[in-house]
Amino acid sequence: MTAVDRVPNDHTQNADVPVPLEATVIGRLPNEMFRLRLADGREVVAHAAQNLRMAYVRLVPGDVVRIEISPFDHGKARITKLVPREQLQRQPRRHESTAQPDTPPPEESNS
Repeated sequence: MTAVDRVPNDHTQNADVPVPLEATVIGRLPNEMFRLRLADGREVVAHAAQNLRMAYVRLVPGDVVRIEISPFDHGKARITKLVPREQLQRQPRRHESTAQPDTPPPEESNS
């Protein structure tokens, strides 16, 4: 079988394409590593990309970050960007979703 006849595996075709996602920082680990929680509940360990380290971006638990998961090990990732709090969609609080705004009752006209 020659190299031309060989059929590449699925993992070799997509090995160069990282999977971009958003995650929430849930903790700091030694050596500038972070524990993150994805939207589906999975937890991954990630390191900050060099541009974040050079800019001295400080990550604290609760921050939402954009990450790229390694195609080889789905438990490891690279943090590529800190998502500004202004860009996050505001989630309604529990008491706000059921509460109605305070509006005065309509006045009845006596004609």
